[in-house]
Amino acid sequence: MKIHLCPLSPCIPARIIQFLSLSLILILTGCSGEPSQSNGQNLLEQRIEKQSGGRIKLVRFKKSNATLNGNLYLLEYEAEIEFPVSGTWTRGSAMDSAVSFEFSTARQPANNIAQLMGNAMGAVNVSRGDRQTVKGVLRFEKTEQGWRGEDGQMY
Repeated sequence: MKIHLCPLSPCIPARIIQFLSLSLILILTGCSGEPSQSNGQNLLEQRIEKQSGGRIKLVRFKKSNATLNGNLYLLEYEAEIEFPVSGTWTRGSAMDSAVSFEFSTARQPANNIAQLMGNAMGAVNVSRGDRQTVKGVLRFEKTEQGWRGEDGQMY
């Protein structure tokens, strides 16, 4: 098949190339709607990896709700995480809405005072293979280039 790119003749292949080029430009410039469930999952996976050093794995992610307030998009989620190694997970206090994924292979001491202090900070002893369900909120900000996640990446 011969493709004509001559601007003087009305060639159908040239129109197809123009259409495909325009479509590609729109896709690459982030001409999209609000952040998706996949965007939220990617953001949470990166946060878990960074905070836990790879000692916590995301096994399930579900967007449960979302709100748009001006340029701020709040994506509510429910996720299941798994612990490939035993240790202490510092999930964050009950007073804090943000879930933490800090992890140490050292176990919390078994004495009562240490347990009370650890519980106040949200520290939980976990064993290899344990799973926990967590709920939280991910924040995205609308910019000229698209949606910026709380990790600074564009989505």
